[in-house]
Amino acid sequence: MPNAKLNDENIYLTYALSREVNSKIQLFNFLLDISNGEHLKYPFFKTVRVRSLRIESMSKPDDGGGIFAVDGELINSSQLQVTVTSSTMAVIGS
Repeated sequence: MPNAKLNDENIYLTYALSREVNSKIQLFNFLLDISNGEHLKYPFFKTVRVRSLRIESMSKPDDGGGIFAVDGELINSSQLQVTVTSSTMAVIGS
């Protein structure tokens, strides 16, 4: 998010819906444009400002849950919950 600040106490949840991507070439161009900030122009790329979020893996618990990437770190968990708390962010997985 271009106007995001480290201390604005928001999380900018960004995601892309695969059903809105028209082609592999469009997805490839999107990935290339991330490096120069041009990825924000794609209609399938969405950003929502939130203070808390929870993501649950679609994998069955018997399969060991899912794998999430958070700031480059892999977390093996069935769910991920993130909440902003006065200039800090707690990340909890189970």
